[in-house]
Amino acid sequence: MKINITIDSENKVFIKSKLTYKKAIEKLEDVLIVEHLRLCNNNILRASKSLGIHRNTLAVKIARIKATNTYEYRNKKLQLIN
Repeated sequence: MKINITIDSENKVFIKSKLTYKKAIEKLEDVLIVEHLRLCNNNILRASKSLGIHRNTLAVKIARIKATNTYEYRNKKLQLIN
């Protein structure tokens, strides 16, 4: 599903989506986690510290992300499946 996010000149955020709240939050969380992992060279401890969550919590969330088949490990990195 597609999520359209726009930000106007007053920094107001507008989101158009047919996702439920829970699914939208999960998608946003997935993107944040993958981006933090990328920035931290897939170091889970560093990524968890930068996200402000415990490393075990991050490991559980990574397992959920992989289970949804949205992302997969390629070249030892979690990447979006096109």
